[in-house]
Amino acid sequence: MAIGAIWRGSLAVLLVLLTGACTPTPPPPFVLFPDAARVVSYASPTSMEIRVDKQGDVSPYAFNKDGQSVPAPIIDGGPLTPAEVQKLRAAISVSKTPASTAMCCSPRHTFLFYDKAGRYLGFLSVCFECGCVRLYPFNPERRDFPFNLTARDPDQVNWDETAIKQIVEAHHLTPLTPPRS
Repeated sequence: MAIGAIWRGSLAVLLVLLTGACTPTPPPPFVLFPDAARVVSYASPTSMEIRVDKQGDVSPYAFNKDGQSVPAPIIDGGPLTPAEVQKLRAAISVSKTPASTAMCCSPRHTFLFYDKAGRYLGFLSVCFECGCVRLYPFNPERRDFPFNLTARDPDQVNWDETAIKQIVEAHHLTPLTPPRS
C-alpha cells in the first residue's frame, strides 16, 4: 500500500514536471529598437508621403497635377528626449490579431532610430490620416522593403495615436486632421 501511494505520488510529480517543461515559453514583449540611443523625428506635411530608404535618408514623395515630381519640404523635428523615446516605445505593440488596415499608406511622420555609435537602425513611420504604420526592419528574416503592414501579415503593429500625436506636436510637426469617419 505505502509503495503504491509513493509510486502514484512520484508519477503525479513527474507528470506535473513534464507538463511544465512542454509548455512553450511566451516570446519576450516587443520593444521598438531596444538598442537605439537616439531617435529623431521628421515630417513632410505637404508631400504625398515621407519616404525613408535603407540607409536612413529621408525624402518627400510629391507630384504636381501633371504628375511631375516636385520638391516638398522635410521638417526636422529634432531628437526626442529620453522620456519621449520611452513614450514612443510604450505606444507601439505587436499582436497576432489583425487590426483594420487601410488600403493606402502615405505616412507623413517618421522616427529614425540610431545606436550609441550613431549607426542607423531603422524607422517607424505613421499616417494620422489612414492609420497605417511602416516599420523597418520589422522582422530581419523578411526581405521586403519597406515593411507595409496589411491584413495578410502574421503580425500586426498597433500604435497609440494619441501618444504619438503628443510627441509629434511637441516637436512642432503637427499632424493633418484625419479624414477618417
